[in-house]
Amino acid sequence: TGATAWSNNPALCIRDWLTSPEGFAATSSEIDDALVIAAANICDETVGSQKRYTCDGVIALDEKPLDVLEDLVTSMAGAVVYSQGKFRVYAGAATTKSVTVDRTWLRDQIEVEARLPRQDLFNAVRGTFTDPGNDWQKADFPPITNSTYASQDGETIYRDITLRFTVDSTKVRPQRIGNIFLEKSRQGIRVTLKCTFAALE
Repeated sequence: TGATAWSNNPALCIRDWLTSPEGFAATSSEIDDALVIAAANICDETVGSQKRYTCDGVIALDEKPLDVLEDLVTSMAGAVVYSQGKFRVYAGAATTKSVTVDRTWLRDQIEVEARLPRQDLFNAVRGTFTDPGNDWQKADFPPITNSTYASQDGETIYRDITLRFTVDSTKVRPQRIGNIFLEKSRQGIRVTLKCTFAALE
């Protein structure tokens, strides 16, 4: 809107960090604002009795801007991508496809990796978040486990995550984000397409 206001919407906080002189010092023309708005709307959606994602925390200005950005992104289980001269912000939610790739785009065989390599594999997630009930200090959220995945792997393999900008006295939001981390790793299929310049955009 052009107005200055406080917000704990992760997509808006990330946009602010990208354009901040202490952050990435990007210009407004380097931000895909349509995607920021879409991500902000996802963050504001209600899940149960709370907003889907919020971003609450403190940044020390001697931190590396990229490290701060990576921590901010965890608060919405999303991603920030720099492509074609613009920062593109995505919140962790399912979206519909926007492009259809057909055979005329391909210049080589399609490569499919059905699952992560063993060294990157995990079937449980544990981690920390900021707990108001613990004097706003770090606290552990209940681990996210999946017995089916552990059985497939022959053992329980944990991935530790730090949700520095996630605050929730109920521990529901950090568990939801942890579950997204787990399911993305287990359900993801990596497909590599070597394309012509038709795919550049």
